Amino acid sequence: MEVLDFVSNLILLVAVVGLFVYIKWYSSTLSSNVRNRLQTHEIIVNILLGFIVFFVIYNKEVSLSYRYFFFILSVVMHIGSCYLMLMHINRKANVYSKSYLIFHNGKFLKGAILKNDLSEEDIIKSLRLKGVLNLREIDTIILEADGELTVIYKEKVSEQINA
Repeated sequence: MEVLDFVSNLILLVAVVGLFVYIKWYSSTLSSNVRNRLQTHEIIVNILLGFIVFFVIYNKEVSLSYRYFFFILSVVMHIGSCYLMLMHINRKANVYSKSYLIFHNGKFLKGAILKNDLSEEDIIKSLRLKGVLNLREIDTIILEADGELTVIYKEKVSEQINA
């Protein structure tokens, strides 16, 4: 009987933690903004939130109706906060509708990268998703207002000069 209780509590813990992480992950995929990727610290915070909710709903001293109420309230509040963050990120791109030069002549431009809360690793990961494997092939990278990266290759620049 104790093993069954342990397994059922473990399944409940994994389900609650998984639900909180999934809600945050799903909300981060709804944005087309490059900067809105699920970060390690966000995963850790959502795991901790899931643990807190689990321990409250696991507490047998609290009545069952209060445990249900707390669980539903915490999930609704989490969904609401993720939605508000998503709306803020999507509006921020419209408010600051500017393009930034973030890479030119083989060098990252640190000021523009920092201003847009990016890192070189984020840019390189996004480039890999676009199929760019070698930075030496690139002349310029522009961060567009919608968060997309525009890549201008060295070959295209030399063809435009020769034409």
